[in-house]
Amino acid sequence: QVIDDMAVSLSPGGRIFYDRVRIMRNRIFDNGGRHLSRWASPIPAIYAYLIDGEIAGNIVDVSWGSAINIFWGKTQFDSITFLPFIRGLIHHNKATNTLIGTHDYGGIESWQGGPVYCYNNISHNAWGYRPRSNDSQGYNFYFDGSFKHYAFNNIASGLSWKQSRSGFMTVLGFYNMTVHNTGY
Repeated sequence: QVIDDMAVSLSPGGRIFYDRVRIMRNRIFDNGGRHLSRWASPIPAIYAYLIDGEIAGNIVDVSWGSAINIFWGKTQFDSITFLPFIRGLIHHNKATNTLIGTHDYGGIESWQGGPVYCYNNISHNAWGYRPRSNDSQGYNFYFDGSFKHYAFNNIASGLSWKQSRSGFMTVLGFYNMTVHNTGY
């Protein structure tokens, strides 16, 4: 409870990714309120660079950034790294009242390689607020640069700060499927 910055972080930087990681059944409340002035970053509660992983059963309520933000086998703007056999599961997580102090991220966010299965999650009230700007890009589920991401049986609900953003957002992705989800 009341974590100044990230609650769970497996991200050494560079092109180092962890294999066979399970981040399960954590309860995180009020994450990232005093986060080393990284207003442009996602300030996630759970953050990891993974090759093979499972993120399941976590409950994040009140996060100044993302509840869950995972990179699978590549980083942003990375055209060099190639890690085959990526496998990811993001399931049965609940993220509420996220993105209070940042924008352009997701309450539950997944990046890059796959296959990654994102199912049976709830993301509620991904605000997407950005100080000193009227811009609001908060998404409940956000798949960025995603490849073979399969999102199904998820629930996106609540209002963004400007009430104009999508519950499910994919940017620059391919071979993805978003099926049988609920947006409210």
